[in-house]
Amino acid sequence: MPPRKTRIEIADPPSDVDTAAPPRRRSVARARVKAADAHEKRLILSAIAKSQLSATHLLSEPAFRRHVCVMSDACGLLVGGPVCTILQEATESYLVDLLTLARHVAHHARRDDVCAADIKLVADIRGESLRFPSA
Repeated sequence: MPPRKTRIEIADPPSDVDTAAPPRRRSVARARVKAADAHEKRLILSAIAKSQLSATHLLSEPAFRRHVCVMSDACGLLVGGPVCTILQEATESYLVDLLTLARHVAHHARRDDVCAADIKLVADIRGESLRFPSA
């Protein structure tokens, strides 16, 4: 005779015991914050990409002219109209390139923010000397 198979029955839990998993409020809140942060970062990066592709200047022209006048007076130079526009384009190009490389350095260090040390490192690698005001 073949062996008999026994039937195992699982009793229902008592009705006063809640079998549902407790709500995960913290993890849901954290996920929402992470999603909001990621969305904000995407908006910022898209705005930067749009401004890099546009033909307008990042700095207003009158404000840049004022800075050039102050610096040229200190050096004893005279800067004309088209030269100021060329200086502005070169300055913006240099700053965008420097900050892009500094952002890559910060990303390599697993940080979201660029700090002064990142900019100094990029300048040192390029062989440039930058001086930051001490605060």
